[in-house]
Amino acid sequence: MNQGIITVFLVLIPALIVFITALFVLKSMNERHINEIRLLRNEDIKNNFLPLKIQAYERLALFLERMAPEQLLTKMSKENIDNVSSLHQYMLDVLRQEYEYNMSQQIYVSRKAWLSVVSAKEEMIQIINQAYNEAHDTYSEFAIKIFELYLQKDYPAIKKSLDLLRNELNKEVFHLAIK
Repeated sequence: MNQGIITVFLVLIPALIVFITALFVLKSMNERHINEIRLLRNEDIKNNFLPLKIQAYERLALFLERMAPEQLLTKMSKENIDNVSSLHQYMLDVLRQEYEYNMSQQIYVSRKAWLSVVSAKEEMIQIINQAYNEAHDTYSEFAIKIFELYLQKDYPAIKKSLDLLRNELNKEVFHLAIK
């Protein structure tokens, strides 16, 4: 009986050593394969997703710049609008159209950044409406009131949002650059 147990141990011990060795080799191969997949995924993100993300930040920054009073009023002065009421409505329509055109960009930026863009749009709509309610006799009076109301803000939402977009994009690009 002792001879049978010894024989079993003589067979099991080498088999166990082979099994443990194979386990370590397979584990090492698996880890190497996972690291290769991670590297490929990171490269894919850098090559495909990062340009889309950068483009989203650019488009939102452009949207914010276009809704700033100096840009918006310059664009409006080139339009053939005969009365302030029509101009008021046209300005609101332009802002809403630009916003709708850029809504898809929210999937590429943080929630905080997107909400800051929405806040800037809402603040500008509020300024336009308030200016119209307070000074809607002439184009000049309306335009001046828009500037006055905008300049009363210590840190307008448009500028806050642009700063936030810049900071986020810089962090994102820096973070991917060091990976």
